[in-house]
Amino acid sequence: NKDRATPIVVTAIDPTAFDTWSVWDSQDALEFTSRMLDKSGLLPQFGNQMVGHTVLTLYSVDGRGNLTSKSRAIDTEVSYRFSDTNGIPLIGPGAQVQVVFDATGHVTRFWYANRRIDAEGSVQIISEREARNRIARLFPSDTQIKLRLVYVCPPLRPWIRRFQSWNPNTIIPWYEYYGITRNADPTTGKVFINKSKVAFIPATDDPQFVPAVTMSASDR
Repeated sequence: NKDRATPIVVTAIDPTAFDTWSVWDSQDALEFTSRMLDKSGLLPQFGNQMVGHTVLTLYSVDGRGNLTSKSRAIDTEVSYRFSDTNGIPLIGPGAQVQVVFDATGHVTRFWYANRRIDAEGSVQIISEREARNRIARLFPSDTQIKLRLVYVCPPLRPWIRRFQSWNPNTIIPWYEYYGITRNADPTTGKVFINKSKVAFIPATDDPQFVPAVTMSASDR
């Protein structure tokens, strides 16, 4: 113990107390969240409520070496899933609303990053086929491409201090994608599936929102 003024204390989870743990009623959590956000003028514009729980799992090994586990929900979380009037998802750090409750209904966490948005104008969307062709160039030839059309909502404030003046006021459509490849072990023949990280490309070539660079070369 490097800091002898602070003694080391050993603690452990009481499995008996774990068995008696309860969470707040899901319907009560949904209704409370709606009333709270409505009265404060923060009711999400395009949000659909969802309720879930953080689950804690305890693992143990008995005298015979057998692994056992038991799980229990430890809180109640209400969150929102966003989409526009056409059903296109709005995702990203600027489209997040979550309220977490303890077992007695007290709020233990409140996260709100959401905009009021209005439709203004339109852009020509790149076809899904064209988007797949562009994305395929980034992967091996046998990669299966998964993609969907979304609106990416950036954070309400910049994460990097030198970009304090950055304040995007236009949200454009993007294609969210990832690639799936299958590789076989040459010795055993076992097939492994690899999934890439999720990435994005603009779903439009409109130069007003997606700048392009044209380069040329000459031997002169």
